[in-house]
Amino acid sequence: MYYGRAAVSSEAAGRLDRAILTVRRVMIKPPAASVPIPELGHSVDFAKVHACLSISEADGTCTVKDVAAALGLEHSTASRVLGEAESEGLVRRHTDPADRRRTIVQLTSKGRTVVRATTQIRCRVIDEVFAEWSDEDLGTLADLLQRMARTFSERAPEVIAGLDREKDEAERTA
Repeated sequence: MYYGRAAVSSEAAGRLDRAILTVRRVMIKPPAASVPIPELGHSVDFAKVHACLSISEADGTCTVKDVAAALGLEHSTASRVLGEAESEGLVRRHTDPADRRRTIVQLTSKGRTVVRATTQIRCRVIDEVFAEWSDEDLGTLADLLQRMARTFSERAPEVIAGLDREKDEAERTA
């Protein structure tokens, strides 16, 4: 689908792609597999942190299916991570009384502590990494990143589906 402007130049697309991949690599592959949470007296591994964050973004209550979708995991993998988080007291799971096939997941006070502590850590990292940037530049970056995230969320599924259709068509005609 055409959105009213010429395609992004291949040079600009390549630069943007490399920048996104670099940031993603740094953010997703941190040096440790867990985050120290001083308030809890121990570290929490990233899978459980991300599960807590996804529940928090759903106002503290959601389903296992919601967590799986938010994290891009299979239902069984999300269920295993949530089971581990439950055994550590970060979440509470129970059957939905309205639909016994669904499992409701809620943050506990420890889970809310994980969300608060990791949010503070991420903000500190951002503060220190971007200390030399002006508030104006940071505001511009935040606005553009929010716009990029919205655009990707809205348009990428359609573009990827189109690529899949092209691939299927090429295979049929080959």
